[in-house]
Amino acid sequence: MRTRTKTNSFGTFLETVHGSSSDRQPIGDALKLWPILVASEPISVPELMRESKMDFSAFAASLEALREAELVHLVGEPGKEMVELTPYGEQVAKPNA
Repeated sequence: MRTRTKTNSFGTFLETVHGSSSDRQPIGDALKLWPILVASEPISVPELMRESKMDFSAFAASLEALREAELVHLVGEPGKEMVELTPYGEQVAKPNA
């Protein structure tokens, strides 16, 4: 398991909730967030959740799956986190750019 720097409250929450659990959300559910992110990033965590129309548990697990895949990261101060594509996420989203 990789050690991650805990830089924001939502990210810390996700890592605390999911810890090293073996029953993680499959990446397939996380891909429901992908078109929203590609079209709207950076986007606030609450706005992404609203647009996804997912319940909190599914949303949190999906966002964490994208973070673990290193496609997105969270930036900003606690309570105002924004979701952004990582450089790798940008390559996946726009491979010919």
